[in-house]
Amino acid sequence: MIDPLLKAVPAGLPQLVIVPTGPLSLVPWHAARCADDDGGWSYACARAVFTYAASGRQYAEVTQRPKLPPGQNPVIVADPTSSLDGAEAEARAIRANFYPRARYLGPGTGTDGRGEPADVLAVLPSATSAGASVLHVAGHGNVETGSPDRSYLELADGRPLTVSAILRQAAGRDPAAAGGLVCLAACRTDLAAEDYDEALTLATAFLAGGAVGVVGARWEIPDLPSSALMFMFHYFLVKRGLPESEALRQAQLWMLGPERPIPADAEMPEQIAAGAGFSAFAALTSWAGITHQGQ
Repeated sequence: MIDPLLKAVPAGLPQLVIVPTGPLSLVPWHAARCADDDGGWSYACARAVFTYAASGRQYAEVTQRPKLPPGQNPVIVADPTSSLDGAEAEARAIRANFYPRARYLGPGTGTDGRGEPADVLAVLPSATSAGASVLHVAGHGNVETGSPDRSYLELADGRPLTVSAILRQAAGRDPAAAGGLVCLAACRTDLAAEDYDEALTLATAFLAGGAVGVVGARWEIPDLPSSALMFMFHYFLVKRGLPESEALRQAQLWMLGPERPIPADAEMPEQIAAGAGFSAFAALTSWAGITHQGQ
């Protein structure tokens, strides 16, 4: 289904905004197989940049917002439930390499908070605050059937940060106010259990609350590939200066590559670097579930 679309857009590297309807909202269109002229095939993300939107109205609104400088007020939330292998190493490496002045929320010593719901709400956009310029959350996401406003991020002590709380925090905020990037390294944060049209998910809730871009997940990504993908996303975003959607595309192409070179200008955690040669990194389950919405 994606081939006719790619053939209809101009040559070069098109940038596509996908506003799907119904169950088509569950499809990772960037991972569709496309026929090549030589009889082979490639994934759609090798031929175009993909951004998703729950509705044309939300996309139009988000694109009008100025973007906060990434280094202005970054915040890292690192495995507040202490239940993810390698998530803390991932978060500390992202902070050390790309956002050295970031606030760090999570378990352990030397942090700026435990990563409780109140800690995270305090750095979200509100009527009086721009919020974090970059918010990276390494943790768990949960989808509630029948009540999408109750879907939540699981934070310290298993306490939830719900969609409804995120939206309440932004009450009275100017929709055109500047916003930041939210990176949800947490499963099912861009998934609706039902009512797929104009879906209310954790990802779209952060956009409605004032973010200019959100990276989220359609399904649960294995821990090590997730850490690798997120590290490389921030690498391409900060070190290479790429837009968010292109940074994610480059990180996914890195996952698909046969060699996966380790960046010379960043210190990738040893655990991730050691796994860079694993063929499992190229499996659809390891990269295709991650999406971008926003500018």
